This record gives sequence, C-alpha cells and structure tokens, in this order.
Amino acid sequence: AFFQRFQPNQPLITTAAVQDALSGQTLHPKLRGLADALASELRFFHWRLEFPEVFQHGGFDVVLGNPPWERVKLQQQEFFSTRAPEIANAPNKAARERLIKQLPKTNPALWQEYQHALHIAEATSKFLRHSERFPLTGRGDINTYSVFAELFSSLPHSEGRAGVVV
Repeated sequence: AFFQRFQPNQPLITTAAVQDALSGQTLHPKLRGLADALASELRFFHWRLEFPEVFQHGGFDVVLGNPPWERVKLQQQEFFSTRAPEIANAPNKAARERLIKQLPKTNPALWQEYQHALHIAEATSKFLRHSERFPLTGRGDINTYSVFAELFSSLPHSEGRAGVVV
C-alpha cells in the first residue's frame, strides 16, 4: 500500500484487501494486477511468509548479512551521474534544479524515470517511518544499513544470534 500511486477510479491496496487475499478471497483484477506489478518491480520480501516453518519455531539460529549502506532519500547527483552527467556535474544545486525542470521538454523519458525514482524513494521512506516495522531506525535521515541491522535483530529465536559483516 505504501508504494502504490493514488489515482482516481483505481482500486486501492488496503490492509483489508491483503487480508481478503490471504484468506483466499478473489481480489478485483485491477487490484491483483497492481499488487503483482509492484511486487515484481520492487521485489518485496517478507521473512515470515517466506519461512513460516522457521518462525513456527521462534526464528533463525543465525542471521548473518552485509547490508547495503545507502540513504533512502534519492540523491540527484547519483541518479543523474550515468543517465545525464551534465545534470550531475552542474556547478551547484540551483543549476542542477534548472536542468531537471527542463527535462519534461528536453528528455521526457528521463523525466518519467526520475519521477518514478522519486516516488519509490518517498514511498520507501514512508514505509520505513510509518509501517511500525522499524521503530528504532525509521526516523531522521534513514540509512539502509541501520534498518537492516534492526531487521536482523528481529529474525533469530531467543537463543539465536545475528551478525553484520562490514
């Protein structure tokens, strides 16, 4: 639900719709298509749904990972570095903003890609801040490393261990 775009006359993914689907009820075809498209594009992963047998026994024995070290907020210079170096290398933020504002006319496809990336970054931020899954790290200038560390701490059973490789 955090990642969908709200459009008139389009069904919405809600908690009730997800609960209906999980209980075997048929979803509206547009809603199912939207959910499938978002899941395919963003590769959602839910540990408890993927490993129910593990969580029936309290969680994993060991969780070891090397989480990404990235900010959730879209970084303009990084985004445009390979797509439009002239924007990424603009002398300052004001010049970069002017070039970006010209994109709908000069490069509509890149403008759409940028708008989509902005939406995904904002949706990810909303999910991390408001889903109640990350109460310790879903605030401030969110870094994925800390979010993964919080997630890793929730996956092992009471006698299990979690570790992060850097």
